[in-house]
Amino acid sequence: MTNSQYPDDQIKAYIEQLLKVQQQDKPVDELMLRKIALDMGISAEDMAMLQKEFNDSLLRGQGYSRYEDWESAVEELERAVMLNPVHVEAMYSLANAYKHRWLLKKSKDDLNKAKSLCKRVLQINPAHEPSLRISSELNRGVANYNPKKMADSFTTFKQHLPTQTTTYIPDKRLKRSVFNKKIAGVCGGIAEYFGIDSTLVRIAFVLGTFVFGGVFIPLYVVLALVLPKR
Repeated sequence: MTNSQYPDDQIKAYIEQLLKVQQQDKPVDELMLRKIALDMGISAEDMAMLQKEFNDSLLRGQGYSRYEDWESAVEELERAVMLNPVHVEAMYSLANAYKHRWLLKKSKDDLNKAKSLCKRVLQINPAHEPSLRISSELNRGVANYNPKKMADSFTTFKQHLPTQTTTYIPDKRLKRSVFNKKIAGVCGGIAEYFGIDSTLVRIAFVLGTFVFGGVFIPLYVVLALVLPKR
């Protein structure tokens, strides 16, 4: 990452710590990511910035993959996985990009990285069919470059992913967000639950307050009281 992307020393230190943990081949999960962020005093605003950078890198990487620009896809998806090294969709997308770049350039490093990422995905989700398929192909040396199948590849793996794979800290239960909050974290929690932009949820609350004569204000208070923190 460049200094212009992450000018804050805490953010740079957080990213460096994630890289260090990954290089040591230690098991990483969402609790560890949260602990690292909290221990380093990362603010909610900074976490929101990292969340946006992660989402943007993932979307760009998947877009490059659809157009078979594997160099750009690998660059963007490596950034996404660095920011969240336990995100199933990001890891699978990067493994897929490594696989196709290996098929084109026959780089053993790409082959090993693709295998390693598939292994990490299967440690988190042993039933992840797309990763099982790629891992088996690579281990047997029968993977083939077939451009005609690329249009369906992303549809296939998305059908096997949990519904919460697009959030930085996925959780199937509705909770108040700790990192993405303005007041009590209600809107941020709703956004993370449904995998949408928290700004849209906040706008909906404001508009609902005016349209329905303030009904949304007590609703927000009730949710802030009853919802647990993430």
